[in-house]
Amino acid sequence: MHTMRAETTLFPYGVSTQAEVISMIRSECVEEDVKDLGTILSEWREASSHFQQLVKTEVGVAESVRTEQISEVHKGQVESITSDYLFQQSFSMLPIELKLVEIGKLVAAQRFVNLDYVEKLKSDLPEKPEMKDLIGFCLSPKLEQLLRIHRLVHA
Repeated sequence: MHTMRAETTLFPYGVSTQAEVISMIRSECVEEDVKDLGTILSEWREASSHFQQLVKTEVGVAESVRTEQISEVHKGQVESITSDYLFQQSFSMLPIELKLVEIGKLVAAQRFVNLDYVEKLKSDLPEKPEMKDLIGFCLSPKLEQLLRIHRLVHA
């Protein structure tokens, strides 16, 4: 007998179609949620309506994201990361520019969020991260991190 560990997953259904929500509930959720499909679809209609309103009222917001240069104090750390073999292999065919960005206006579509992995990522950061911590966390393609991601995805 093989038992799989259940993951805690967030499904931001307001951005999904009704058919996607129904399919997700029927194929991935516990029986209790399947039985409560009517209530979930009612909540989806509200979330979808809210999302559609945001699409209308926030047109152009993502294009107004402010950026700023990373401080010279961190130049050595950034150069160490960008000269790393894995980083070079990942971005060798693309123009890159590393800057600080205003995160509140970024749009990053995700169909699912693995909350167990979010907790793991949070535990990798100090309670009050400094810029050097954030640079390493966001940019450093360390093999041990890639292996952890692989294990979490295939657990």
